[in-house]
Amino acid sequence: RGNDVMDGNSRNRVISSINDPDALKCVDFFQRPDGSFGYEEYRRDHEDLRGWFPVGGFSQIMFATLDDAQNGALRHIVWFGKFKDVGFKTGSRSENGCSTPK
Repeated sequence: RGNDVMDGNSRNRVISSINDPDALKCVDFFQRPDGSFGYEEYRRDHEDLRGWFPVGGFSQIMFATLDDAQNGALRHIVWFGKFKDVGFKTGSRSENGCSTPK
């Protein structure tokens, strides 16, 4: 799937992925084929090699702009708002767009 995230029957293009400082949680921001934007929260366990799992249930919320989607994530994902100014680890993209720390 590369930088695409499945959402129902369509493919969304991941625009950015932001990990928490421990790289156990991630938020993907994406654009849908219809031009709207959205986000989803993912988590993973280091011991579980299956990868990232969606946990937020936010992917169906539609936003007109990327800024609106980012503001929505700031309001609804507690850790994201808490750590957004601290500096996040980045890494290579994995299957759903969330990063694997380098």
